[in-house]
Amino acid sequence: MSDSNDSMRDSDVESEDEEDFATTLPTDVHEFALKSTTQLSQLVKTFPHIPHEQRKVWAALVSPIVNSTIPSSKFALIGKTGSGKSTLINCLLEDHVLPTSAAFSRRACTSAITEISYKNINGIEGTIIFLTKEEWREECKTLLNAIHHDHETNSPDSFGNRCKAKLYMLFPSLRNKDLGPVTVSQLLKIEPAKSRLGTSYAIPPSDANNFRAQLEQFLSSSNSDNPVLWPLVRRVEIRGRFSVLSSGIVLVDLPGHNDDNDTRNNFVHDYMKVADGYILVADAKRAQDDRVCPRPTSKLSNENSFKDTRGYLRKILDRLLLDGRSVEDSIIVAATGTDTGIVDNEIAIPEHERPKLNALSEELHGLRQSLRPPKKSKSTKSKTNWSQDQREIGDRIREREKEKNLILANIRIARVRRSLQSFFKEIPAGFSEDGNRAPVLPVFCLGSQDFLALISGHRSPSIFYKEDETELPALATHLRKIGERHRINWADTLLNRAIAFSEEVHQYFSEGRHPGRLPAAHKKRATDLIADLEKVGVIESFTGDRSASLQRNLQEAEDAFDGIQDELQKIEYHVQEAVIKATASAPQVVREFGSGKMYWKTYKSCMSSNGVHPPYDLNRELTKSILPDIQSSWNASINHRIPLVLKDAIMAIEQNTLVVVDEVVELLSGSTSERPIGAARRHLPIESILGDLLQENIESILVAQRDGTRSFKNTVQKQMIEQYQVVAKEYGNGCYARMKASNQQFIEENADNVFGLINTNIQHLLHPAFAKIKKDTRGELTNITVLLRVCLVDEINLSGDHKEIKDAVLKMVVDNRPLFTSKKCDIDERRRALGC
Repeated sequence: MSDSNDSMRDSDVESEDEEDFATTLPTDVHEFALKSTTQLSQLVKTFPHIPHEQRKVWAALVSPIVNSTIPSSKFALIGKTGSGKSTLINCLLEDHVLPTSAAFSRRACTSAITEISYKNINGIEGTIIFLTKEEWREECKTLLNAIHHDHETNSPDSFGNRCKAKLYMLFPSLRNKDLGPVTVSQLLKIEPAKSRLGTSYAIPPSDANNFRAQLEQFLSSSNSDNPVLWPLVRRVEIRGRFSVLSSGIVLVDLPGHNDDNDTRNNFVHDYMKVADGYILVADAKRAQDDRVCPRPTSKLSNENSFKDTRGYLRKILDRLLLDGRSVEDSIIVAATGTDTGIVDNEIAIPEHERPKLNALSEELHGLRQSLRPPKKSKSTKSKTNWSQDQREIGDRIREREKEKNLILANIRIARVRRSLQSFFKEIPAGFSEDGNRAPVLPVFCLGSQDFLALISGHRSPSIFYKEDETELPALATHLRKIGERHRINWADTLLNRAIAFSEEVHQYFSEGRHPGRLPAAHKKRATDLIADLEKVGVIESFTGDRSASLQRNLQEAEDAFDGIQDELQKIEYHVQEAVIKATASAPQVVREFGSGKMYWKTYKSCMSSNGVHPPYDLNRELTKSILPDIQSSWNASINHRIPLVLKDAIMAIEQNTLVVVDEVVELLSGSTSERPIGAARRHLPIESILGDLLQENIESILVAQRDGTRSFKNTVQKQMIEQYQVVAKEYGNGCYARMKASNQQFIEENADNVFGLINTNIQHLLHPAFAKIKKDTRGELTNITVLLRVCLVDEINLSGDHKEIKDAVLKMVVDNRPLFTSKKCDIDERRRALGC
């Protein structure tokens, strides 16, 4: 598609300028904040006799700056195997980086997580990270167990036969051999697994074609006797100067969601907990035609219940809802294949489009009729004129076909977009942050193949003859802006921290608070006013009525803790009710599991694998009702009320603190300095400190709840393992009936114990998170009072001490001020442009 001398990514000068600005501004701010803060901090350390408390205050201000790293935003691509994820990524990268052959794109058993990120280098580089020995050991157990218990040997698509194919791919020498005697320990010692496990392989920088060729060496082999290493690959990392990723977006290609490989699915599920956003890739025709799939109510449910596009979309949305994510910032629907051919009767034509389409169809019919062989003539001129006429008619036919195809494609796109948005409005009202406004689902209808044709010039497109019509540029811009907004907001916070530290140091060294200059009564009152913030109750008015009804910070925190405790009790109650319901239905679930759909060997394999034989999973069946039952109340408490309680408390604490700052500055005005209130606020990073506290508190509860809602199946599985292993030892005539009867009896006698641990686990996750919130909040309130006292009240005697150091400190701060101002203006301008 391109070579190293003429990359398609470098063809658009305007996009390069945008890329440079999006990349360099946060980077420049980070480098300047880090450099200026480090230099100033090191210079300050050379000044002797600075009180220990003051040093601690400065260390707390400096630490978040010097330890900062530029953030990224990981967007995971999710979709069925063969849905076009790799092609979409190539379009976004504007180069043929990932292989997209049919053999690769449909080989779910060889898929692995692939991360693509920005790096300012010439060419493209990568790292292939292999499974650890322990990860491969667990996967081998699954593979061999499935092979040994596979009854559907005549079906090439059976799970057991797919597992065989995977082993044959990696170990060609095992073909045509009896796998019965093969053990896990043997598979660990056979090459290439033996030398690859726990290692990584670096692909050096090269152009897209060479990079792809090296990557393909791990995907397939031209010789069936050579091993394919892809089954051993845990993750692939790809880095290059990709414009779409210049603002910090990282694209993550996840294995297809209908991949039944348990180990790979575990990787995917773990990744989905930490991803910043999701791109759901689906065929446009399926997105248009699929009917909304409700939550599964059948007696046997598995991942295949969600194969249809919108059914799986609903599943992802439910997960996002419980994870506490913002839908509008976290999910994108990419409907692919809008550049495939379409005929008139394939879609419903809107009335307002019919006249134009009918006219085009009639004109095309007439033009095609005029393409007739010439009458016999000996005249060369006549033949030449006829050929010219035919070429002109052919050109007109092609132009009219392009016009008609574009109209039909746009009708289909409008239908897909309207259908998805209509479906999206049916999601729970709790998804909306304000409870009233329906969230907007970002939908992009993409013509990936035509986009690749247009940027490569190697062939003509089918439908779209302009890049913008494919919507790939719009999707790339959308992603870039998400990443840039994230980084610009981060850079703004970082710069404010650096400014606060610089101004606090300047205030300390330029003014001083000399002993004896501050009236004792004023000093005591200022100290008491600050100390009051850390107590319970209401602050008494001092210089006016501004603080007459001002609650102390600790009182605000304690009120918030009471509110959070109430919400956690509601959550535990609803979980308990859902668990009771699941416990009551467990005997029926066990009785009906696999009935009429599962061979006895498959059931035995399921038991020996602790209840799982893809696509069957008894643990999932036993717990599948819990999430739907708690979703509404869980979302309301965890993702709305608790964050709102925390935000309100932090806002009140911030306001209280700033009012006290104003009171203290007014009280001491004329005694220590004529510095205005605004200057005092500038060198006290109250907003940054409390903003960090709020973010950390919310993150604590979100991490706990994401682990909690994913724990139900594993909790039940752990309680059932011993029973599973006992049942798996059954053999001989009637063993199928005995296995089912044993499970039935066990669950009837032990259901309370099996499910009861779910309640305990939820408490063990949420309670420590709540305890951490209380500890961190109380600790930060203490730190704030120390900060105010040290920076506003405590006396400092710098007279005559180390004047050269003081002068150097003050000069450094003054010299940096114009640079700080310039960076701040750049950030503010960009924030306005991005709508931050």
